[in-house]
Amino acid sequence: MNITYIIPLSLFFLAIFVSFNTDVKTLDGIPRILAPCIGVIGLIWFFNVIPWLFQVGFVLILLSLSKTYLPNN
Repeated sequence: MNITYIIPLSLFFLAIFVSFNTDVKTLDGIPRILAPCIGVIGLIWFFNVIPWLFQVGFVLILLSLSKTYLPNN
């Protein structure tokens, strides 16, 4: 795996870790607000640097999961 794939993916997982392990009641809760924004940026960055075949695969997986888990209205 290329280093350009690992950096944004690790940034995404680190942001999730920070988001779940910070306290909201104190001033130190600010990272809990910023971490999801950084995580989304890292995930978008990861999606942009992976090869197009993986992008198509991820989109197809998301479409199949939406059929499975979303209720019919």
